[in-house]
Amino acid sequence: DGNIILNQTELDYYKQFLTVMDYQTSPIHELSRKPDQTLQRIFVLELHDLLIRSLTRTICFYQPFIDFIWKKYSPAVISFLGSPIIDARCIMYVKSNASDPHLRRIVYRIILNLICFIAPIGSLRTVSETLFQRLCLSQTTNERSDLLIVLNEVVTSQSLISLISPPWINSVEATNDSDLSLFRK
Repeated sequence: DGNIILNQTELDYYKQFLTVMDYQTSPIHELSRKPDQTLQRIFVLELHDLLIRSLTRTICFYQPFIDFIWKKYSPAVISFLGSPIIDARCIMYVKSNASDPHLRRIVYRIILNLICFIAPIGSLRTVSETLFQRLCLSQTTNERSDLLIVLNEVVTSQSLISLISPPWINSVEATNDSDLSLFRK
């Protein structure tokens, strides 16, 4: 069925790792609303970038981690992108909370690395689609150019196949979406 049974050492490690991520997620949500604390925001986001890049693939079989990603972590990181706005032409933009270019690139890198990590997990496919869509709603030319710079970094350091391939970690609740749903309007 594709599931791996984790040994006790892995379970203990993932439980501690999840505790650290959970503890550090609260500052992300709080700092996304405080534009005057740029250095603190950069420090916390750099920490999360490091945490996401250090994830091992077997953590995908630890269900509390999966629940944490879609219930708490993804919304906290998305909060840095701001909230969608619909103008008179019905085109969606995002009012960004990350005005500093360095801060914006860190947020983009975290989200793109998270997408690359969770895309193969069937139960998190809609989360990766949502994250990808929110990235594409960049408002200004500078934001779009920062996104392209980070996307280039991620694509050259990791395989893009995980973004476009079908889920390889199946769950009981399999999604019926096609693999092209990432690129839906």
